[in-house]
Amino acid sequence: MLGSTFVAWVPTVSGRLSFSIIGQTSWPQRCVRVSDLDGGERAVFFQERYCDDFTFPFLGRMNRVRNLVFGIFSFLFFRGWTTGRHFFVCHAQRIKSQGTELDYLRGTIYPILASRTGVIVKREILNDIVSLENAVRLKREIEQSAGIECLTESLEDRLRGVCPVLVDFSLIRDGLISLTPRSPREAPGGRFPNDKDTRDYVEQAFFFIRDISHEHQHHDPSTDTIIVIHEKNKEAAARIFFDLFRSVIRFKRVRNVDNIVNAAGVLSYASSFKSVAAAYKNEIGELPNDYQVENLCSSLSVARESINIQQGQRSNGTSLFLTIFFGFFSLILSFTLLSRFADKNDIAKVQPSPLIINTTKLIAGHPLESLAIIFIFVLAVGDMTGFTNISNRRWFEDWQRLMQFMPKWIFGPITVVVGLLFLIPLMLFV
Repeated sequence: MLGSTFVAWVPTVSGRLSFSIIGQTSWPQRCVRVSDLDGGERAVFFQERYCDDFTFPFLGRMNRVRNLVFGIFSFLFFRGWTTGRHFFVCHAQRIKSQGTELDYLRGTIYPILASRTGVIVKREILNDIVSLENAVRLKREIEQSAGIECLTESLEDRLRGVCPVLVDFSLIRDGLISLTPRSPREAPGGRFPNDKDTRDYVEQAFFFIRDISHEHQHHDPSTDTIIVIHEKNKEAAARIFFDLFRSVIRFKRVRNVDNIVNAAGVLSYASSFKSVAAAYKNEIGELPNDYQVENLCSSLSVARESINIQQGQRSNGTSLFLTIFFGFFSLILSFTLLSRFADKNDIAKVQPSPLIINTTKLIAGHPLESLAIIFIFVLAVGDMTGFTNISNRRWFEDWQRLMQFMPKWIFGPITVVVGLLFLIPLMLFV
């Protein structure tokens, strides 16, 4: 895997990335940066990230839960390896091209393991970056430029021992990026990165660059794997193009407003990448011409209109149901109030339904279990009527994806345990 070069594409609908605003993001954590790319040549970026989306997708954005889980795993047997917290440090230099060629950034990405030593080194580097940020605020351009250059030159030596793989990259302004791993090192825990580990780090390095230079407008950033890395050869452009259209089809298969909008947005990415790839066909190959873009656009338009009609019908049906329900309830309440004017002997003959009495007793005796059952019932009814669409939620898709890769001897007991957990409230309620 070492010596191989990988390519990917940072999506940009306009066709040009703005180097001066790279790093101005808070996803998935705030990116700390010191940069003079607006008029100068160098920049340093720092961001805390989690490289566990392929291992524990259901943890989502709960960073405190992540820290607890990976702290336990690190203490037990995964001490300081690739599942969990990482600190990504990157230095970049802007190379200005002449003529018709575009400017590009060239630099190195350092994924730091969040071991005890890694945390100490991270604090030192972060303090240096913050000091340089203060110099920027005080408009000390000369001090800033010299400080960035000094920090850049010292990074590789300072990160020795906590950075398993270095990833050199070249990011062209049109979004095309090349990544090359080098200098594998034994990481804390005594493990030397193999080919799979190296490729995983290269891919995580691409996700890092993509997130600090790209705004996620057409998709949920928490599970954005629309484009992944591919080895640099004559098929790379076709594979990236396939990544985009695969996402369009995946969004389109589940018809709701969010997915249709996402599909249309990714389709615009594909149109933009088509013009980008044409300029590099000698390096990454040509694109296939059998994708029916116009037909896809028409299909998405029809799907959007169909969803709007269904939502209108559903809204009308809901309004009618609520009108009838509350009207019937108001009628019963009115009759009940009017019955108070009847003779006392007639009022004494009125007895509430045993079903209402027993239900009230059960709810009063088991409030938590009743609340859980009502909540599950509402979710079930909402999913059947199309109001909640639980199956479209990211966490539900992550659970499905996780279960698909589990052996039957693990999946079976988990299913039984989850089923019993749902049955316990019912048993207590009864």
